[in-house]
Amino acid sequence: MAQNRFINNDDQFYNQNNQYNGQNNNPYYDQNQYYNMNNQYNNKNNQYYNQNPYYNQNNNFLADSKSSKKKFNFKFDKKVLIGVLIALVVIVAVILFIVLGGSKAEEKKPENTNTEDRIIGDSTYGYITVPSDWLKFEDIENVRGIQYTDRNGDYIITMDAEKTSTITAQNWYNAMIDRFKKNGVINISSENVNVDKYNAFQVYGFHEESKVWLSVWCFETEDGITHYIGIEGPDYNNEYFNLIYTFKNTK
Repeated sequence: MAQNRFINNDDQFYNQNNQYNGQNNNPYYDQNQYYNMNNQYNNKNNQYYNQNPYYNQNNNFLADSKSSKKKFNFKFDKKVLIGVLIALVVIVAVILFIVLGGSKAEEKKPENTNTEDRIIGDSTYGYITVPSDWLKFEDIENVRGIQYTDRNGDYIITMDAEKTSTITAQNWYNAMIDRFKKNGVINISSENVNVDKYNAFQVYGFHEESKVWLSVWCFETEDGITHYIGIEGPDYNNEYFNLIYTFKNTK
């Protein structure tokens, strides 16, 4: 069998006795100053290996202690993390301040900056003071008297009048109680109250079908007129139901 000369045991390049690889024959292998085990550059006792600060085992840059590295990195990472968290807290606080401050400003902003009032009525019906944005209103089911409504159409004021010789306040009041009962008004209540300097009969209740409260005041003035004033709206506690107490028989 043919043997490859490059891997033959007798090959001059791999022969153990080869002058270049032979441990006993090659003077450069055993004694050469560059490769000798006692060489000053490779000797373990060499001053550059043991004493040089860049290669010494106690050197900070080549130290084998992983714990010291981890400790240093942990401190550095912790400071960075704390800094980031503080920045986020500050940003969130600023955003909340802007949002909450803006919402409070919006809550305090009045819906209608026009606070002037207006007087409705005439010498026949008397006079009541209402907000300036109230509008005259005509109910197709009610052709008597005058009516005004707030700008949303939720609250309505009706003013009517007749000569006392035709109908008294007591009779008008009784007629309104009967009308309330016939038209599905529930929780009907009545009482005597003062409207300006006049004694008035009041009746009020809740109209379930339309979901509104109805209140009527009937009273007589010194000029021989019986007055009817009605207010209706969804919330009986709304201040609009107190507009009756602004009534004046004359301007």
